[in-house]
This record gives sequence, C-alpha cells and structure tokens, in this order.
Amino acid sequence: MPFTIDPITQVHRALRLALVLNDAEVAKLVKVGNCPDLTSLTLKDPIKQAGAVQDADLPELIISPVGGTAQLCFTNVDQVVTKRFSFRVATGHITTHEKLYPVEWALYRSFARFYRSSGGTFNPPLTFGTAIRLVGEHSNSMSAIEEDKGIIGWTSLMTVEVRMTFTDATLDIT
Repeated sequence: MPFTIDPITQVHRALRLALVLNDAEVAKLVKVGNCPDLTSLTLKDPIKQAGAVQDADLPELIISPVGGTAQLCFTNVDQVVTKRFSFRVATGHITTHEKLYPVEWALYRSFARFYRSSGGTFNPPLTFGTAIRLVGEHSNSMSAIEEDKGIIGWTSLMTVEVRMTFTDATLDIT
C-alpha cells in the first residue's frame, strides 16, 4: 500500500513537532511562528523574506533538508534511506549569550529528552522504522547576509540524521 504522505515529509514534520513544538524549553525561546513549517500544505513560502523580519521574529529556527543516502537492495532485505536535516538558528544578535547559546543548549536538551522519553521513536509513531541521531556536525558563525535576509547576528547550525528502514523491496508499507 503506497504512502499517502511520503516518508521524508512525515519525518520532517515529526522532527519539528517532537524536538521544537512539543518541547516546552525550546518553545519558550523560539515562538511557533518563528519555526516555519517547510512542509506546509497551505503556505507557498513560509519563511519571512528580507525586509519583513522584525525583532519579534527572532530567534528563527528553520529545519531544512541537507541530503542523505539510500541503500536500496531491491530484494527481501531491508531498504534503508538516510536523510539529514539541518536545524538552523538565526539570532539577530551580535552577543552569543542572549539568544545563540540558550537556543542551542535548549535544542541539545530537547534531543536528550526525546531519547530518554521515547528511545528515539516519534509519537505518534511513523508507519516505518526510524532511527534518529544528532550528527557531530555543528557550527556557529556570523550571519551571511544573503542567508539571513540582511540581519546581522550569530547563526547556529546542527545536523540531525534520520535512518528510515523499509521491509518491502518496493518501499511500500505492507
């Protein structure tokens, strides 16, 4: 039976829900409206454009796809698709202690709580096997003008990797 919503979209939405929207500590620092849903069915462009960003729009947290791998054997052996997502925080502040480090630390704690409470399983559970981990890649930098819509401040970038396992050679759920 084919998916009604593709698995990558399901994972993207689940990451946003589990690690940002449902985590009280992160939600206190990053308003729901400042974590745009790139999988939105109703918004053509959910990210605020240059000139439209106000102080209340920061910090902004965008979860975006950054690549992955596929190991498709096309036999009765598991099919594995690994997808990476970046958690990019734009602070709009030159000082690091105001927004950069508190949000960064809250995301680490959210990730730890997610593992501790669910063992890395999304709730509601996805209809295929997943394994999630925080990849060692993490960087901080001053804003790039073209990426941050002309707003100067620190940016944090961390990468999360999700391994999706399918037991059907056609990548359908049976």
